[in-house]
Amino acid sequence: MGDNERIKGLVLAILATSLWGINGTVTRYLLINNLDPVVLVQIRLTVSALLLFILLFILKINVKISRDDIISLLILGIFGLSLVQMTYFYTISLTNVATAVFLQYLSPVFVALYGVFFKAEEITGSKLTAIGMSLLGSFLIVTQNGEIQLPFMGLLSGLLSALSQSFYIIYGKKVLNRFSPITVLAYGWLFGAVFWWLLIPPNKALMHQVFTLRDVFGISYVIIFATVIPFLLYFESLKYLNSTTMSVVSLVEPVVAVIVAYLVLGEKLTPLSTLGAVLILFAIYKITRS
Repeated sequence: MGDNERIKGLVLAILATSLWGINGTVTRYLLINNLDPVVLVQIRLTVSALLLFILLFILKINVKISRDDIISLLILGIFGLSLVQMTYFYTISLTNVATAVFLQYLSPVFVALYGVFFKAEEITGSKLTAIGMSLLGSFLIVTQNGEIQLPFMGLLSGLLSALSQSFYIIYGKKVLNRFSPITVLAYGWLFGAVFWWLLIPPNKALMHQVFTLRDVFGISYVIIFATVIPFLLYFESLKYLNSTTMSVVSLVEPVVAVIVAYLVLGEKLTPLSTLGAVLILFAIYKITRS
């Protein structure tokens, strides 16, 4: 593979992860202005799924799936794709962008632990070091003077966000062996949307929700520039970059998230929280290289 293709892959991947990083600030803005996290997830999943099915139709990609495939995609959509969004948004609503994104970025550690305990993968010194660093980093982010400073539900939802993303990574690999990434995302988002609409019907979810013009612009960003476009860019970049390079490039997202949240919302990390964030980033780097 030539240098031009590698550069193209890097540009696509960095653009995708940067758009995801900006999404944290946009979401935080929407939530602090009284948009319900559930409503945001419902709209995001529904419209994103619709747009992808339109794209599948335009590209003439077969969308027919079997009954067994429905079950697999249903599980992925509910416990992976939709739950990770709900818990991430909920964490942002209760804490801040930096806390939410770095707690979610513990997912590679959970994936590594899954490999050790359930797939008999070797527990190397590098993995042990990375796990220890991530735990210490998380402790520094959520505590101050040895005491937890986050709301309990914020901490819980942040950890659940990391777990659900880990599930999406592990379970998603099995599903991706049978379908194109666009098909998996389209059905996963569709089933996730149906689940949340059944759990909280539109008449209840939208009963007290008032949408301003800024809400419409913000939601449009979340759907188009933080969901559909970055996912398409990300999967396109996989054609040109190996998994190690992709895992390192993914670290752009939390960095962008923290910088944009600081510039737009005035969110600041304490020195210890900054150290914790650096430890988590370095832990992810070590795990992906081990």
